[in-house]
Amino acid sequence: MQHIDIEDTFTEIGGQFISSAFDMAKKLEEVKAFVYDWDGVFNAGKKYENQQSTFSEVDAAGLNMLRFGHYLSQGSLPKTAIITGTANPTAHYFSKRDHLDAVYVHAADKEKALYHFCDAQGITPKEVCLIFDDVDDLVLAGEARLRLAVGRLANPVFLHYVTSKGLCDYVSACQGNEHVVREFSELLLSLMGKETETLEKESRRSAEYKAFTKEKQEVSPVFYDLSQWQKPGIGFKPGVN
Repeated sequence: MQHIDIEDTFTEIGGQFISSAFDMAKKLEEVKAFVYDWDGVFNAGKKYENQQSTFSEVDAAGLNMLRFGHYLSQGSLPKTAIITGTANPTAHYFSKRDHLDAVYVHAADKEKALYHFCDAQGITPKEVCLIFDDVDDLVLAGEARLRLAVGRLANPVFLHYVTSKGLCDYVSACQGNEHVVREFSELLLSLMGKETETLEKESRRSAEYKAFTKEKQEVSPVFYDLSQWQKPGIGFKPGVN
């Protein structure tokens, strides 16, 4: 899909390109990791009394497609993490089931979490694509290479701020309860030029997809509870898997 076609496709559904598709594709070439907020991204941001939340299988499938597309494009699995400011047992479950690399909970200081994740993976924040939705994520938006913001209708002031300050490259058409992770995944696959190949090879369970799946299933996420931070400058204590 050509860059102009990508912009037309996603603008038609209500997406907003702050950077051009061409510029986003160039940034994406440098990306080695995808970092997600949880509440408001994988769901509407609602919580139950026990801190449980929700996620969508449509989004999970999109994330898997994105990781496979990156695997086809760069020959390696992208690193994938969730950084969330609260307790999130559902994110814990999801990351184990789908074999993400790391989850940071109670991350009042998300910048520390991002730098810890990057150090652990041998990358820099300028090799990260950030998917975010709210104020606590802005410190990360200032660090990441590529930034995708959830276009929630309830916060036009926030969205005006992030777009006017150059803190995001794209604002979604969908909200967190409308499969926005899938929208971002299909956008990124299109920017990679891997949308058709990914769909065809995954649907046929090709040799490449089987190799990707085997490698992905060997990933065991590491959990970090930032409320258990021991001493400044020492590091995070991994949680129980």
